Amino acid sequence: MEERTKQGAVVKILMVRFSAIGDCVLAGYLAQSICDSYPNTELHWMVEDRCSEIVALMNIGTVHAVPRTQWRKQGDLKTLIPQYKWLNAMKKLHLDIAIDIQGHSKTAWATRLSGAKKRVSARATDVIARYLNPIYPGPQVGHEIDWNFTVAKSVLPQLQSSNSHPLSKNFAHSPLARKISITTGAGHPKKLIPVMELQRLSSNLTALGYEVTLLGATNDPSFEQGGVTNLVGKTSLKELVQHVQSSELHIAGDTGSGHIAAAVGTPLLTVWGNMPYERYRPVTMRNSVIFNHDSLNETLTSTALEMLGGNLSES
Repeated sequence: MEERTKQGAVVKILMVRFSAIGDCVLAGYLAQSICDSYPNTELHWMVEDRCSEIVALMNIGTVHAVPRTQWRKQGDLKTLIPQYKWLNAMKKLHLDIAIDIQGHSKTAWATRLSGAKKRVSARATDVIARYLNPIYPGPQVGHEIDWNFTVAKSVLPQLQSSNSHPLSKNFAHSPLARKISITTGAGHPKKLIPVMELQRLSSNLTALGYEVTLLGATNDPSFEQGGVTNLVGKTSLKELVQHVQSSELHIAGDTGSGHIAAAVGTPLLTVWGNMPYERYRPVTMRNSVIFNHDSLNETLTSTALEMLGGNLSES
């Protein structure tokens, strides 16, 4: 690997992370580190079609959107042959290295069929994944980003950590005065901020002259309220990123938009859910976290105003 790099040959690397949006954002740090450490890299990223837009917005490497939405609709068993053909076609890229940082059977098959000369997986979450690729040894420790880096370094010895995220190249924090964005949904019920608490928070913020914008996917909770712009289910992912980018403060549960805020430098208030915080926390120094959902009535507004306090005197 090192010899090829010295000779100036293109190193072809596949990163496999199918989902979800927040996890793909976290994986962006590894993608940036690979490209910074290996200038002659031809980076490929295999991702589910439903998450491919966030990877494309990073503008780093080639995105291969796996059509899993179509396969699910038709039935995974009925589409085994098309799945095999699609994944097996990656061999035409003549890949040097494949890194599976998700470790499910679906990503393990993608890694195995890629034809890469070297393969490594960050974990095996099921029996099938355990036997398809070499698994990096030892229990996972530290943050997901650090673990991804550790696994990748086992096959990329020159890898150095990058402090930048590819999203920040095109979406650096550029706030509009007194704009607050809130993501209403999350991927798990235990990660949701109760709508009643969001309504109370929005009422308090608009009473102080802030403009509140609600963001989320089509089926996420929403509400209509004076001074609140409801864009839930009405934006593309790029537009959602732009709203987060232009906010003085972004408020969310443990969900993808929180990681987007961290990546672009927007101050973030996170209401944490059921996942291990030290492993999946947003990577930013501009973050306040509320862990106790039972005390939201007392803490949500006060914490938001505390974070905005530095801007109050400037408004």
